[in-house]
Amino acid sequence: MEGAKEQAAEMEKRRKNEKISLRGRTPPASSSAPPPARSASPKARFGALASQGSGKGGGQERARSPGRTTQDPKPERITMPRNLTSYQVLPQLLNLLEPFAKAKPGVSFTPADSVSAMNRIKRLSQRGGSQAELARADSQMFEFAGYAVKGMHSMNGKNVGLAVNAVCEKGKDYHPLMRAASRRAEELAGVGAEGSIDVQGIAMILNGFARGGQQDKKLFSVLSGYVKRRVAEDEGFREQFNAQAVSVIVNAFVKAGCEDRELFSLLSGIALQIPPDQFSSQAVANLLNAFARHNIADADLFLYMGEVSMYLDPWVFQSQHIAIIVNAFAKARVHNDRLFAFFADEIVSRDCESFDYQAIANILNAYARNYGHEADPRLFVHFKGSVKGMRPRTHDAQNVASILNSCVKADQADPELFRRLSQVAQRLNPLVFDAQAVSNIVHSFAKAEIRDDALFAAMSGVARGMSYMFEGQSVALILNAYARLGYKDNKLLAHLSRVARSIPAEGYECQHVENILNAFARLEYKDHDLCRHMASVILSMRPDQFDPQAIAIVLNSFAKIMPHDALTYRVCDFFSSEVLPQQPLESFEPTSVSVILNAYAKIEVRDERAFELMSKAIATVGVDRFEAHNIANLFHAFASLNIRDLAVMSPLTERLMLINVADMRPEEIAVIAWSSSVLHLTDERLIRFLIGGIDEHIDGMETNFLRQAHQFLLTCELDGLLDSRVGPQEHDVLRIRSRASPAQVEGCDMGAEVAICRQAFASDEESTRRSRLQGEVASVLRAMGIDFEEEYVDNHSGYSLDLLLKDFACKEGACAVAIEVDGPSHYAVGTHQRLGRTVMKRRHVQQMGYDLRTLPYWEWDVLETEEEKEVYLRQLLHTTATPTVTLSN
Repeated sequence: MEGAKEQAAEMEKRRKNEKISLRGRTPPASSSAPPPARSASPKARFGALASQGSGKGGGQERARSPGRTTQDPKPERITMPRNLTSYQVLPQLLNLLEPFAKAKPGVSFTPADSVSAMNRIKRLSQRGGSQAELARADSQMFEFAGYAVKGMHSMNGKNVGLAVNAVCEKGKDYHPLMRAASRRAEELAGVGAEGSIDVQGIAMILNGFARGGQQDKKLFSVLSGYVKRRVAEDEGFREQFNAQAVSVIVNAFVKAGCEDRELFSLLSGIALQIPPDQFSSQAVANLLNAFARHNIADADLFLYMGEVSMYLDPWVFQSQHIAIIVNAFAKARVHNDRLFAFFADEIVSRDCESFDYQAIANILNAYARNYGHEADPRLFVHFKGSVKGMRPRTHDAQNVASILNSCVKADQADPELFRRLSQVAQRLNPLVFDAQAVSNIVHSFAKAEIRDDALFAAMSGVARGMSYMFEGQSVALILNAYARLGYKDNKLLAHLSRVARSIPAEGYECQHVENILNAFARLEYKDHDLCRHMASVILSMRPDQFDPQAIAIVLNSFAKIMPHDALTYRVCDFFSSEVLPQQPLESFEPTSVSVILNAYAKIEVRDERAFELMSKAIATVGVDRFEAHNIANLFHAFASLNIRDLAVMSPLTERLMLINVADMRPEEIAVIAWSSSVLHLTDERLIRFLIGGIDEHIDGMETNFLRQAHQFLLTCELDGLLDSRVGPQEHDVLRIRSRASPAQVEGCDMGAEVAICRQAFASDEESTRRSRLQGEVASVLRAMGIDFEEEYVDNHSGYSLDLLLKDFACKEGACAVAIEVDGPSHYAVGTHQRLGRTVMKRRHVQQMGYDLRTLPYWEWDVLETEEEKEVYLRQLLHTTATPTVTLSN
């Protein structure tokens, strides 16, 4: 009875104190230490309170009123109510806490009371209030934080966590509390302190630091070690874990950017032991999201969480949780068809308005990533109308990009939806974009083959405003998108070239390099500085990083942009010596083989290693898989470098004979015809096939291909290949081809076409361009008194001869002496081996009856004086052998 009376008296006294504080009366003095002077700034007061907390046992002491001596009478004490949750109105709570926040005389509270006050102020402030009320709340929060710092050393784990969560999002003014909390948590988790911090406290502390963006890696490491140690030593500690604690801890590690796979494995095992009915939808979502973001595809955990999700009632899942769960499965590349079908049914049964824009983007992205073109079309139909109707301000750049990308992956690229999202993207503030959003938006339009010039112009402007936000992948995706749709923006290309050159070699993957180079090549933007940087990147890569397609794209790009450069030759050598030998022959496709060899031909690098390897690849792949364009490229490659490999050409010719000539393109016929002439292929069936192809496609041939057709027909005539093997009509065509005009060949089916080819060849200005070397030779001949004509055009063939000597004795049977001055462009790079076009011209000129003398550049370049040059020319002109120097063809 006596104890009950005392308890009742104490409660009455506490209620009386609360009334006194609410009325604003001066409370009785307390035994607490004085607070910092009110004239000091809040930050200074906070620091002063923190410094007071360094004394031993200071956190357990009650606050004492300033200015009171031991002779003063003992005041009436006011204590803070233990249950602050009963206060539901912010002003009422602030009135109650005012004397405690100001540490007025007579008040008494513990550090734990400060933490309780902070959390209640935070909770009621979140409901809103007047500006004055919220300012007053912030002021009290700051004061109580200072008291919490002072007594931090005496707090248990739970109160440390509550303190951190109360202020974690408040900003840098509260960093002293966060630092004090970190030190206290490390003390509680230290070796020998077992039992002083429980699972709930650990979860709360980690969650607070993660939410506040505090990347305290030491704290996370200490608490991780504590968890591992306690779980191994104490089964009771393991049993403290529930679904919420596990999900909060792993989510905190992800938010703070701290990776600990050993801890995640441990917590995964614990989660597997928790019954399904103890999980909430949020716990499932947070747990899976954390593992997915850490790239930990724990199959057992994902399988179990899938079963847990289907165990719970569908209606308990918030739309956001559904989005997070399916997106986590997609990120981790874990397939669960039952779960995805379960959620798909639930999604389409809900009103679209229950999903925010980010949830829609995540859901569509998850189903598209998991199923591609087989993704459930109901989802896209369900959300399309909602997305179209959303106001632009409800969108953000990343979600626009995600939805567009998902539609493309799922083959649900609705033009109307794309136009709507294009308008949204154009209206967004450029500052809300990052490089990934820009790249995904334009890449999606390119993949869907929807050209939107207004959007691409807008995205070009956005991208040009970025310099340091790019990675190799985003640069590659943007360039690839513009190239695929043929949208050439020189300002954007120049900017992205500068950006790409600023990215170090380690910032690129092979695919990035090939896409960047391919885009510049397709858009015909010849940026040598970019190519040189990409060459240095390529040469720094491991040979096993390339596949046949990448090799083909890279070489073809260099051939188009920068064919004659020392770095290009180094790249060719790198591929021939180190990369190609490591590729399995069965990994090559007809296109990659043909493009690789054609690139070497365009660069004019005659690399026997590459051709030998690719010849083996052709045999391995099988010629039956080669189409007309592949065969045309291969013929052109061998002919350009004058490599006559009948072991390859013969089976390719047999394969060509099986193709219907009408199904071929004009350029394919022209290229194969020209190549067969260079290589001097005399197969009668091939000749018939090609003549028929020219007759079929000549109307569609561009000028360059007409020139190639002309040289083929000239070869047929000069070689006499058809005189005894074809009918009279075809014979007439060949007999009159070189000197025919349309009026002369009215009765001949191919007469007009033949004249067209001849005219196209004669109009080639490149063949009549005078080189520096040729000018020097002409000058010496003129000084020797020899009469000649430069760039003489033979009417019969259309060939231009460098120097035709007049009234100069020639060998028997020849019509005149001609000199061809062969500069470096007539030879394969770094060799004295003539290119195919030079070999064919020499053969044709001699067949037409000219006494041909050839002057190689390397023989002329060593001559220093005019006398030496005259002696050299006399020997060249009076020798009986042509050419002067025997060269390997």
